[in-house]
Amino acid sequence: STRRSFITGFSLSSANPKNVAPIAAGAAVILEATQAPPEQAFTIKVFTAIARLGVAIPSVLRASGRQRMLSALARASTWMTSHTETMSAVMLTVLAVMLPVRGIAGR
Repeated sequence: STRRSFITGFSLSSANPKNVAPIAAGAAVILEATQAPPEQAFTIKVFTAIARLGVAIPSVLRASGRQRMLSALARASTWMTSHTETMSAVMLTVLAVMLPVRGIAGR
């Protein structure tokens, strides 16, 4: 079912160790950039909503059931599966460069 797929996808993406670095970086930026707890709460909600789009959009497209959407999702899944290590390496490299540079610059 779509609901089960959504819950499974959300759970797996939340528990994935590769997601810890960007989540920690996002949390650090939010806590540093905002001082008041209401601002922090709002910003965390926006961050979480954007982060969930990676699970929600494919789930909604799959629920639409159109063959064109299903074949596009299958192609995207195949591509992402075969390039997952490269995507993770690029993302972690960007964070590894960006975070110290921002720290040294005092931002």
